[in-house]
Amino acid sequence: MDGAFPSITPYRSGFLATSDGARIHFEESGSPAGLPVVIVHGGPGSSTQPYRRRFFRPAVYRIIDFDQRGCGRSRPWGMLLRNTTAHILDDMEALRAYLGIERWVVFGGSWGATLALCYAQRHPERARALLTRGTLLGRERDLEWFFGARGVASILPEAYQRYLAPLPAASRDWPVPAYLERLTSNAPDVRAAAAAAWAHWEASVVSWRHNKDSACALEPSPRAQDPDRFAIAAMYAHNNFFLEPECGALHVTQRLNNVPGFIIHGRLDLVCPVENATTLHQAWPNAKLKVIEESGHLDSEPSMVASLVAASEAIAQGAG
Repeated sequence: MDGAFPSITPYRSGFLATSDGARIHFEESGSPAGLPVVIVHGGPGSSTQPYRRRFFRPAVYRIIDFDQRGCGRSRPWGMLLRNTTAHILDDMEALRAYLGIERWVVFGGSWGATLALCYAQRHPERARALLTRGTLLGRERDLEWFFGARGVASILPEAYQRYLAPLPAASRDWPVPAYLERLTSNAPDVRAAAAAAWAHWEASVVSWRHNKDSACALEPSPRAQDPDRFAIAAMYAHNNFFLEPECGALHVTQRLNNVPGFIIHGRLDLVCPVENATTLHQAWPNAKLKVIEESGHLDSEPSMVASLVAASEAIAQGAG
């Protein structure tokens, strides 16, 4: 994280109680009177990461983190019912109103970028600016790239075969439904084996450039292999992220015409190919596109950190 701002601790944390019984955990950091920015974490099924606050100057920004439904410290943990893209977008808007924010900057990476784009198209009047990194567009082709045999599996075939190993042969042409069944099984050993294989595949694709031996040598920590986390991911994948399969997050992009922002993407990103960024830029020309030649998907890589910090500084100056 060289080049990022120093680590900070939240000055406030709490829960937003929704009308359907969920409790959304949030934290605020930086300056209470600063420019509001909401950080939308990736996944689905992941959680907030404190280091992402460091992309924003704490003396300038009022930084809001939140855990999506069923994730992190939100409750109930691992919830699958009443957990869709539309529910999360409603939670974001409810959180904005709860915190008394008129307009905020929306920042998201990967799946968080999908949500950020969907939110800004639904509520363009609430998005002061939009910053996306390693954008997942949530189309059917994006799912086929990550989970199918002809996408990134053709680049990391050893890791993909390990991903398929827990499944019967009949389920291997399209593994997502079989994984959802196993990750929601009543048998703990079945759930654990499925979670371990899913976690290994995910980590292999995300971190392929940083593993000194081979993609197949990566072993996520046991804590990162919680079946409930990957059950949420499998549910969203099985349902095309609850978006239109053809357009995904590019549903009504004309509503972004008056929303400024940045699209930052690593050329070497195997999770979300750089085509996602160029396609998004064509649909949202008001944004500034930056493709980082030496970066992959991780937002902790030095060149990615520098680009995100520069973008957040530019947004702050433009808002001033």
